[in-house]
Amino acid sequence: AEDVDALRDRSVGERIVRPVVTVEDVMDMTRESVSGFRHDLQLMPHYVFGYVCPLYHDQERVGVESGTLSVNGRTQRVEPWPERRELIYSMEEEHQRLEPAVTEQDAAKVARRELVRLYTFDRERVVEKRRISPREESIELDGRGLFFLPLWRVEGVHGAMVIDASNGKVVSEDHYSL
Repeated sequence: AEDVDALRDRSVGERIVRPVVTVEDVMDMTRESVSGFRHDLQLMPHYVFGYVCPLYHDQERVGVESGTLSVNGRTQRVEPWPERRELIYSMEEEHQRLEPAVTEQDAAKVARRELVRLYTFDRERVVEKRRISPREESIELDGRGLFFLPLWRVEGVHGAMVIDASNGKVVSEDHYSL
């Protein structure tokens, strides 16, 4: 239990998701698609929240959803956050640490709005249609702090790519028109 508390203690240092994709891997991945010539590692800030989201039909509680999500501290994009991520607290590899453009409180508001959007739906019954939705004020968020997700930004002759350095997935790809 003390280890978990230490992980939540923000004085430990920056919590960085461990990168597994090296610059050599990125060069291989992007050689054919964008002919990458510039490869920069950036640490993207994400506010992470655990949530419990009760669902209602009128005044009746009909279910509950729970999980973990993140709000990108620069773009405010909300994404699921895997429960198990290997963390490190510093990096030797050259990188740029990006600062969040929003506060944790603003990120929490964005998270609540997204949870309402995600979990609002109509359920058809034989004779009626029932609207199921959470109430923003009843959503419980557990702020787990600021984490940094490593991203490779690649510029090339034929375009640009962003690759998640923690898993190798392409986040975005933009090919230039000739």
